Amino acid sequence: MPKLRHYDHLNTVRFVTFSTFRRIRLLTKPAPIEIFIDTLKSIREKHRLRIFGYVIMPEHVHLVLHPPQSAKLGLIIGELKSKSASRIITDRLVEFPEACYIRKDGRKRLSFWQPRCYDHNCRSNETIVEKIY
Repeated sequence: MPKLRHYDHLNTVRFVTFSTFRRIRLLTKPAPIEIFIDTLKSIREKHRLRIFGYVIMPEHVHLVLHPPQSAKLGLIIGELKSKSASRIITDRLVEFPEACYIRKDGRKRLSFWQPRCYDHNCRSNETIVEKIY
């Protein structure tokens, strides 16, 4: 899988999107959505993110945020996905179809998020508004 580049340290607002595993509709009930929002709040505080907007759809998420200039966005989003998935899976808040399971290291494991994320540096106020609306 080719490495996606994140152009950090440009002091720009970022549009970020990522999907549930295999784009399965795992975000349809209040409990996993609330966990994701709670995790987003804690990540925001920990990393001093400014969040301008977000949308949670059944199979993916959009975020518009401004990270501190020193932040590595890929690591922050990885932490957000890891912590939210861990809580959702541990609490069994979703009925996971067989397609959410993968074999890794000879063991059957459950996946909630698709690996990686896509981000876009918003270089103008018009782009920021476009991504929010």
